[in-house]
Amino acid sequence: LYRPYLHCKVWVCVVFFILHGYGIVIDAGSSRSTLFVYKWPSSRENNTGIVSQHSSCRVKGSGISGYANNPGNAGRSLKTCLEQALHDIPESSHKQTPLYLGATAGMRLPRLNVLTAVADTMRSYRFDFRGAKVLTGQEEGLFGWVTVNYLQENFIKYNWIGQWIKPRKRTVGAMDFGGASTQLTFETTKSMENPNSLMVLKLYEHEYKVYTHSYLCYGRDQVMKKCLASLYKSSTGDNLRISVMNPCMPTGYQTNRTLGFIYNSPCIKEERPTNISDSSIVTFIGSSNPTKCKNYLQEIFDFQSCNFSKCSFNGIYQPRLTGDFMAFSAFYYTINFLKTTLKKDITTPHELEEAAKSICGDSIEQLREKAPTVKIERLVDYCTTSLYIHILTIEGYKFNNETFKNISFQLKVLFYTDLSTPSAQRDPACSMPLRPACPTIGGWTFSLSVPALWNSIPLSLHFALSVAFFKACLKTLLFNCAFGHPPTPTLPDLHPS
Repeated sequence: LYRPYLHCKVWVCVVFFILHGYGIVIDAGSSRSTLFVYKWPSSRENNTGIVSQHSSCRVKGSGISGYANNPGNAGRSLKTCLEQALHDIPESSHKQTPLYLGATAGMRLPRLNVLTAVADTMRSYRFDFRGAKVLTGQEEGLFGWVTVNYLQENFIKYNWIGQWIKPRKRTVGAMDFGGASTQLTFETTKSMENPNSLMVLKLYEHEYKVYTHSYLCYGRDQVMKKCLASLYKSSTGDNLRISVMNPCMPTGYQTNRTLGFIYNSPCIKEERPTNISDSSIVTFIGSSNPTKCKNYLQEIFDFQSCNFSKCSFNGIYQPRLTGDFMAFSAFYYTINFLKTTLKKDITTPHELEEAAKSICGDSIEQLREKAPTVKIERLVDYCTTSLYIHILTIEGYKFNNETFKNISFQLKVLFYTDLSTPSAQRDPACSMPLRPACPTIGGWTFSLSVPALWNSIPLSLHFALSVAFFKACLKTLLFNCAFGHPPTPTLPDLHPS
């Protein structure tokens, strides 16, 4: 049966499907912010969306939490990247593009005036502003875990015969080391002595029980300040200018810090001495002493308190470590520096400790010779971060000679992942809409899993998904044109029963 308008209708359907939905997420970390543009086809697998990264923009300057004394500048700092997003997304999609900002540990410290200023700036653009939110520690840890396992296809994958399948692989744990906090997250089958550490989520119709904990004030930047505060306690001198030997810095290097810089963080506020002036200057002089440096860093932790059968540190419950782990952010950058500088693999706790001691024992001249391209401000901090990572992973998280081998140190993969849990559905920052599919399939529950190691999902996956939905779309239109009514929309079997 020939219908002359059939070709036109099929063309419209194809164009409608090819148009993607877009979403913008600003990842506001403690030390920097990045704007990400994501896009997705109008399809879901087992009620979970398949998303790819479209573009990104690094916001100039520090993280927004650094604008506590001038909140207006926090909003203005985002404008360049928001303008880029206007160009990266088709103009016809601007009003339908949801825009979110999610702040992590640095903003969990009291800086809500900054969040208000940032929201005002975002609201002035033509996007669909959905909110600016400070993630909880559990959310930050859990989102990193979801992203890591999404990238490794541990939740779902597309097999060679064109089916979505649940891989027979275990999930991997996630270890994040940011500027203000560090997170440990992994799936566990053990009963939890502390139910507050358990999160249950459903992805691709499968349920996962996950342990997660975020240690606020134990990120890289805050650890540096804690170490300086501890060193200052042992100092002597007049109230205006004090010199302190710093065993964590290389000999031949010194730096000046004001007491205001050291004690301006809520993480250090309780340790602030009375009757000091923020403008007083402390000169820290490097002495390259790894043993003393390690002693100062260990004082940051409480390894004794524990009201459970097992604890990490500071009395925090932690079940037994299971499976493989991926460590990213400052974990990766520090370990990669040690490997590159010392030209050796680090596969055991002993090798990590020896590598850290080697770096901590070098003078500034020796470090510059080994790593001539690294900025001096970063170079002098690698002693502290490498020893700290050894203490955190071995004494804190309780990795040993066997389980340490299960850690894979990788580039940063934590961005945003919105979960299809009841709480996520109630959360306005977790309801990114999809453009209706052709044909329309009902029952939307969206879970955003963001690729961060690769710029996009493999083209083969997008192609296979497009072919499947084009067939369903074409079938519906053919029936509609030929018989006057559409059949019940059916899609290819994307997952085996």
